[in-house]
Amino acid sequence: MLQKVEVLALCKKIALDYEGWDFTAGAFKDKRLKHTIKLVDPLWSFSPGSALAQPIAGVANKKVDKIYKESVTKTDWTHRVRHKKFFEGYVAGFRIYDLVADDAEARIRKILDEGIELLNKTYDFSSEEALLRSIPFEIEQVSGVKNCIIQGYLGNTEFIRKYYNEEVETEYPKRLDDVKKVMEYLGLE
Repeated sequence: MLQKVEVLALCKKIALDYEGWDFTAGAFKDKRLKHTIKLVDPLWSFSPGSALAQPIAGVANKKVDKIYKESVTKTDWTHRVRHKKFFEGYVAGFRIYDLVADDAEARIRKILDEGIELLNKTYDFSSEEALLRSIPFEIEQVSGVKNCIIQGYLGNTEFIRKYYNEEVETEYPKRLDDVKKVMEYLGLE
């Protein structure tokens, strides 16, 4: 049976086989782009005798995250995405019980392979602007605040004003206090 320390060590070992990737702070990261970190996080949850993975993939754009951190609060990802492919055959993730290293390694490699594939299908990494334009346009809650920052960076400050002035409808209440802080940070008030 693999223990938490062994699973994390295995993740570090696996990352060495992927050019530009490493495993730090619980996630696989590719820091080769100057403007953005690519992330695949297994979201490990350990309990005695098992490990649960509920993987996500995403990006952390340095400029967007800096604005969010300095105007609102600490942040770690600009955008994240789950894909049903991660969970084929699983209800809410998958458990690793009593596996030998080879079985665990195959499952972890699958997480990283599918995460990289998902990143490349979701985002355009050809330039920073292309990346920000390719981030799915989400307007709910924290994603809405981060989208306001992205739109500001892309020069669409009118969207931020409309969002703040309730001209953009959302299903959930907006985080207007956070949007106001972003507007102040960007000099839009």
